[in-house]
Amino acid sequence: MNSAYNAPLTGFTEEGLALINEAGKVSITGVFKESLKYKGPFFTGDFDPAMRMAFEMNEPGKRISVAPILLVHGTSDNVVDPELTKTFLPIALEIGDTIKVSWYQDHDHRSTIAEGKSEVLKWFDDRLDGKPAPNDSSVKK
Repeated sequence: MNSAYNAPLTGFTEEGLALINEAGKVSITGVFKESLKYKGPFFTGDFDPAMRMAFEMNEPGKRISVAPILLVHGTSDNVVDPELTKTFLPIALEIGDTIKVSWYQDHDHRSTIAEGKSEVLKWFDDRLDGKPAPNDSSVKK
């Protein structure tokens, strides 16, 4: 059961459930390192209706984020299609979200994490120092 949304975690493989469990304990970097231990797949089958509703609640444009967003995305991402970001970014900006997007040329879903680490840490440091979050309306790859 997903504690954040009270939704059953049906469809996840044993390895997928292990990663979800790890995600509750470590940073995204820790999840990335843990994922390298497994071959996958992490999910097979269909999501439970409650989990589908949780995904819909988190879809950009459905509600304004209470915090600024930094999005680092590889142009060769094979998990989250860069075209989805280009589609949803204008919608999220239109409702008032504050978003900074950084594209990492030729990086995939995993390699972007390592490549963007210093940017992510600086972005968080700037927020903790009270600096305003940048807002980027650019959707170019």
